Amino acid sequence: MGVDVGLSISPLPPPLAMGGFTFFLHLPLELQDKVWEAAIPPPAPTAFHARLVRQPMGRAEDGSIDSYNVKDRVILYRLPATGHPDLADRDCVMATLSSMLVTCRRSHAVATRAYRSIKPTHPFLLRGQDSLNPYHMEIDAADDLLILDTGWQWPCRLISTSSVFRLQLPTPLRLLALAWPGPNRIRASDGRSAFYYSEALNGLLTLWGSRALRTLYVVVDPVHLRDAEKPWPAPADRPWTNPSENNTILEDYLASYDTASCSQTVLFRGGARRYFEVSAEQVARSGGLGEVIELLESARKRLNPLLTRGVDPPSQEHVNQAMESEQLPSREKKKKVLVVFPHADSHWLY
Repeated sequence: MGVDVGLSISPLPPPLAMGGFTFFLHLPLELQDKVWEAAIPPPAPTAFHARLVRQPMGRAEDGSIDSYNVKDRVILYRLPATGHPDLADRDCVMATLSSMLVTCRRSHAVATRAYRSIKPTHPFLLRGQDSLNPYHMEIDAADDLLILDTGWQWPCRLISTSSVFRLQLPTPLRLLALAWPGPNRIRASDGRSAFYYSEALNGLLTLWGSRALRTLYVVVDPVHLRDAEKPWPAPADRPWTNPSENNTILEDYLASYDTASCSQTVLFRGGARRYFEVSAEQVARSGGLGEVIELLESARKRLNPLLTRGVDPPSQEHVNQAMESEQLPSREKKKKVLVVFPHADSHWLY
């Protein structure tokens, strides 16, 4: 099954200036409010790219000594989105509300009410990119997707080697993704993949894997996905596997893949991009995704240590901590590991 593309709504033209429709001010006030409410797009699950930075114990954010900081912690800086935001992007919704706040008294009142209603139920703070763009933003830890760009590996490796008692755990996330930089980049000096190695994954799962995490994704660019279409090498010829282990990573991954969950609709939006799930059939013919599948399968087995090949793992109860107010169903979804890729052109079919 290929990846289908759902219907995309084209951006609306800029609204008329207040003086362009003079009869608007003569409408009943209740109808004016309805018009303003209709101008606010409903927010959809949005993908946010972020850069992960480790702040060690005894240091402030700027690197200076801070004796009051008695924990290691991570800080996430938001990275810019590509292209203009989609109508359903959280960015676009917030921009619309910001404009309405300064348009007129009625729109200000409607926007103020909307701000309260769309506030994330489980807020997760993303810092501004730098001192030139200090704008902080709260995303929804339950519905939005946080994508860690390349660079998460070293901070997470340091976290994996430090004591958990020194670590200040971040807000739990339901949906986490790692951006795959593609196959053509400089590898580590010892021959290991620059994308994935065990210590980095251990640190990542220390931060988020044992709590509310529901889904771990790897984001693959469409260009890299096309380039990855080639036969999978035989198990003995797979350079990204450990020779001392059973080289059945691909087979184990496909056997555990929840085909019922594969969606052909847009899962997330971010800037000018849409994020879709890649089917198991696509993965099976994409031999260039070796290290991607290795990471996902390794994470799946670490998230569920009782997992054995061919045996369906028992239903898992998730520790919610910051999300304990939410009532979970008795049959909780298993932690899935999937491949997702972004697409900039909503008319392209793969």
